[in-house]
Amino acid sequence: MVLTLGVYERPGDGPDTFDGPTDVAVAANDEIFVADGYGNSRIAKFTPTGRFVKAWGSKGSAPGELNLPHGIVIDSRGRVLVADRENQRVQIFDQDGRFLDEWKNLGEPVALDIRDDVLYVADADSPRVLLASLQNGRVIATIDTAAGDQHSLAVDLTRKVYVGSVRGQYLKVYSPTK
Repeated sequence: MVLTLGVYERPGDGPDTFDGPTDVAVAANDEIFVADGYGNSRIAKFTPTGRFVKAWGSKGSAPGELNLPHGIVIDSRGRVLVADRENQRVQIFDQDGRFLDEWKNLGEPVALDIRDDVLYVADADSPRVLLASLQNGRVIATIDTAAGDQHSLAVDLTRKVYVGSVRGQYLKVYSPTK
């Protein structure tokens, strides 16, 4: 192990504690962004060595507020995209936490990944994965997953989509569409 963030079995919302972190993203400069969603409603930012930089977000539904930030990714422009699960939107921030935009057309986003400038969104409320343009958030394709209980998602270099379910106890792999 080379780094630990947080303190084992000590929940909180301070610079060295979390309360139900759900995902992590690493920027091109190796800064670390943690979606701290189950107990807190914030994004925490750290240096590559683990020094706390800042946190942003508070529980609510206004732009910049969060309600169960679950998935987090950083796109090729350096924007931080957050699956704001309970608010049923993806919020977009710069790396200092300034609100840039929100996309409310992506179901109940629970997990995110990016491949070839396409945003993949696991929709926890329906049996589908949405593929959206990173330019404007418009849905460009969908993958039918036959079960609406997806909880995690990853896309490999060949664009295979891996979808995991906590409730269903499975991991399914979908081939890319042509």
